[in-house]
Amino acid sequence: MRALFAALAACAALAPTVIAQDAIAQDGDGAAPENAVTQTFAPPQAAPVPLATLPYDLTALVCPFKDEIDYEPGEVECGRITVPENRERADSRAIRLHYVRIAAFGEDESAHRDDPVIYLTGGPGVGVAPYVSRLKDHPVAENRDLYILEQRGIGASGQFCPHYASSDPGADWADTVEARNRAATARMAACFAEAQANGVDLTGYSTVENARDVRALREALGFADWNIWGISYGSHLGQMLLNIDPEGVRAIVLDAIVPNDLVGLMDYHRMFD
Repeated sequence: MRALFAALAACAALAPTVIAQDAIAQDGDGAAPENAVTQTFAPPQAAPVPLATLPYDLTALVCPFKDEIDYEPGEVECGRITVPENRERADSRAIRLHYVRIAAFGEDESAHRDDPVIYLTGGPGVGVAPYVSRLKDHPVAENRDLYILEQRGIGASGQFCPHYASSDPGADWADTVEARNRAATARMAACFAEAQANGVDLTGYSTVENARDVRALREALGFADWNIWGISYGSHLGQMLLNIDPEGVRAIVLDAIVPNDLVGLMDYHRMFD
């Protein structure tokens, strides 16, 4: 359990984008944690864009991890899907999200099934490379294609604070928990300011939009439904997906569950309960 908690904490440190937005606008009714960033964003003024009318263009992509992971051509493929940054704004800019397909590798092709699995990553904000490395030979992909979507705002899906973890290195050597929290808050605020200065709409980075991205990928790939596998933050995203795209969920497995009324990312005992 201690290892799980440490892994969750490490994951949380990687992604200021989604974490911060969910801390500001909870999916449940909980209040923001004491040390959360408390920026306020103006509500969208434009009428919501109907999800069904949006074009989701797919393009092939050379896998950014191709020199880091050993696989043969055709076993692992990468692509990008174009989606609105904020579906609640009619004038939202488009962003491109990175996704990976791990092809079913079982030798008996007659046993291959046409209901793929979509893996919802943890963090939020862990890049896809470690998951591809771990899952490309996993039994779940023996007879089903396995897809992984790199969440918006990280990695090859438009990471807008690429130096977040390495900025202000002195913050990692603070003497007290309070000092570390203050330093982390300042680091996150600097990330937000840099992103906004570069035209990023921070209100588009939330679990709701992440779930809409998963739905968009399913529709663009032409699947009526697929199987959902979510771990840690991916379990929270999986629960949101049941609200956003219930007809697209054939089956769902949630592991290391994060509750939807999450108040603090480090509230491990409550998560465990």
